[in-house]
Amino acid sequence: MGSQAAKRVKVLVLNCGSSSLKYEVFEMPKRESLGKGLVERIGEKGSFLQQTSPKGTMRIEESMPDHGKAMARVAQALVDPASGILDSIGEIEAIGHRVV
Repeated sequence: MGSQAAKRVKVLVLNCGSSSLKYEVFEMPKRESLGKGLVERIGEKGSFLQQTSPKGTMRIEESMPDHGKAMARVAQALVDPASGILDSIGEIEAIGHRVV
């Protein structure tokens, strides 16, 4: 009679500011970070996304006029074949947002 293994759940944690969006993907319950990234200068010139995972680091410089466009770009980066954090966006089972 052994104990049943805890279910592994992938959680996306967001922290949105007025011109930034930071994110990290954790595997729970181990609280292991699978990768993280940020979008800076949302709504300004020089917008960029930078993401780091065990596959490497990616940086994308493109116009991101609002948080909706930034979040769409994050979704693409999360599953990028070369440098992504996830194989599929469907792996995310929960999303949390830091509120201050």
